[in-house]
Amino acid sequence: MDKLPSKLKWVNEAFSFTTQVIDNNKVIGELKREAFSSDVTAWLYDLRLRFDVHGFLHRKVNIYDRNDDVIATLEVHMGRKATLHLHGETYLFSKKSFLSREWLIIHDLPNTDQDPEMVNYTTTRRFFKDEGEINVLEDSEDEKILMLTGLFLRRYFIRRRQKAAAIAG
Repeated sequence: MDKLPSKLKWVNEAFSFTTQVIDNNKVIGELKREAFSSDVTAWLYDLRLRFDVHGFLHRKVNIYDRNDDVIATLEVHMGRKATLHLHGETYLFSKKSFLSREWLIIHDLPNTDQDPEMVNYTTTRRFFKDEGEINVLEDSEDEKILMLTGLFLRRYFIRRRQKAAAIAG
């Protein structure tokens, strides 16, 4: 299994349904959405995931592994909030800045307010392509799932905002 670097780059070209994860100019992962679907397939090294979006007002996402087993569930709340349940643990998606240039995934530990940050994301450039950095705080299979989930949620919330703007316009 490949070691997860502590700092990675992510890139999403304008009008693309694909977000790439890059380490030293080498693509090591990708999230891809088909044109007329909310579902997303993702990979990072040898990890393969599928994000299956369902529900209307209360969105839920089942995350499947390469064997088509549900390994996690994601509850998408109003606003830009989400809760991930993975292997009996709870993680929270949180925006760190008003303009959504920074976001993170926090491990929601029971009975404490000292919830550790697991993955930190930043957007460094926006114009014809979105790109940014990912700071990974530990190297584990769960960390890879968390990292891909954070990128999935970012694109999900952007797409939801675009749909709302199109309906309002």
